[in-house]
Amino acid sequence: MSSWTTLNSWLESPNRLFYLFGVITTISALSSVWLDFFAVALFPVAILVAYLAISNYLLLYQLLFFLIPFSVEIYLPGGYGTDLPSEPLMILISFIFILELIQKPSWLHKPFFSHPITILIMAHIGWTLVTAITAQNEIVSFKFLVAKIWYILAFYMMTYIIISKKIAFKKVIKWLLVGLLGAVIYVFIRHALVNFSFAQIHFIVGPFFRNHVTYGSLICILIPFCWFYWKTRKSWSGSIIWFFIGGFLILAMYLSFTRATYVAFLGAIAVYFIIRLRLTKWFILLSIIGSSIVAYNLLENNRYLDFAPDYNKTITHTEFESLIDATAKGEDISTMERVYRWIAGMNMIKEKFFVGFGPGNFYFAYKPYTESAFKTYVSDNPDKSGIHSYYLMIFVEQGILGLLIFLSLCILTLLVGEKAYHRLTEKEDKWMTMASLLCLIQILIILIINDLIESDKVGPFLFFSLAIIVFQDLKTRQLN
Repeated sequence: MSSWTTLNSWLESPNRLFYLFGVITTISALSSVWLDFFAVALFPVAILVAYLAISNYLLLYQLLFFLIPFSVEIYLPGGYGTDLPSEPLMILISFIFILELIQKPSWLHKPFFSHPITILIMAHIGWTLVTAITAQNEIVSFKFLVAKIWYILAFYMMTYIIISKKIAFKKVIKWLLVGLLGAVIYVFIRHALVNFSFAQIHFIVGPFFRNHVTYGSLICILIPFCWFYWKTRKSWSGSIIWFFIGGFLILAMYLSFTRATYVAFLGAIAVYFIIRLRLTKWFILLSIIGSSIVAYNLLENNRYLDFAPDYNKTITHTEFESLIDATAKGEDISTMERVYRWIAGMNMIKEKFFVGFGPGNFYFAYKPYTESAFKTYVSDNPDKSGIHSYYLMIFVEQGILGLLIFLSLCILTLLVGEKAYHRLTEKEDKWMTMASLLCLIQILIILIINDLIESDKVGPFLFFSLAIIVFQDLKTRQLN
């Protein structure tokens, strides 16, 4: 018997594997202390993840969704940043998908890859590549492009494979919600200790969330999936438990003091009835007309200059009621700082209307295009944050074609999702489709005054929802 065969035989024992893993963990922990290098202690985690990737990538996929709420943004030497542990898992799952595709190239001929939504996603990636080549800072743009690719591979492509196994998909939703609940309880307890202070919420949500906006947004966009999980419970006790979990999440979202999520949540309720009444195309048409009228009125003869704030009155507010009042009066610093950057963005669009400044390049290019009349106390932008409107950001960075591709993707998905919802006969499929549509519409509303698609707390669920809607649409085509 060869030594390799003997080793395989020895490793087949679960007890021996457990002891071996324990020894490796102990050695790694002691080595990390001796070397004073914490990363060494993560070696057993890497082994475990590799084992899951080889033996059962479904468990790895579930692990990724469970860990997203706990993911921490880490800044590395050289100006690089990553989200741990979510981003390495996304990359690993992306590679697994590529290997699966290499092993089964026939998948490329499946209707999923020729679906109009998939084609628009590929067009989105293709145009991002073009604008990365023409960008002012190509390195930043290509980093942006690579990150976008593994978001799509992990959360759009792989989701389509997973969703075909309905039981497995429901487990993904369950572990996602369990992870969310754990992170929210952690923040809720810390927030309660300071009497749910609005002034403290920005710091309370750390280290798992960059700020209260990402915290409130994650809760908001996952509430529809909590509703789905509640609707699919078979037992009375299970329904009661998830009903109260949903109520707790709504309360936590409210206490995040994130204005955009309030609008998104109410908007999702309205869209629920719009979809039920088959009025989505009219909703989209009215939204386009309304936004066009607002934009025209503000831009005509530079009328937006009439809304320039009083620099001395535009300050940070420590009470939520004062913030709401200041927002209405144009004296809230976060709102007016957004306007400051939006105006810079509009000036940038005039210069590079067709190809933009390149993905991820707004921060590095916007300062010369600002207008001093809208300057605030935080206009030096120490956080290096973006334009705070994804639609405007994509216009600035990828030009008019980039914006049109993204808007076409969103509009088509809403129309396709509504048709799929009404064609489906099984209630669970209809609920799943509706939850995905509501998640999508909430993201689209939040993106009006935020640019969170590249955040691991929001971006993954845009592509996740798209994959579900495509799957359900293809199912209805098979049924009819």
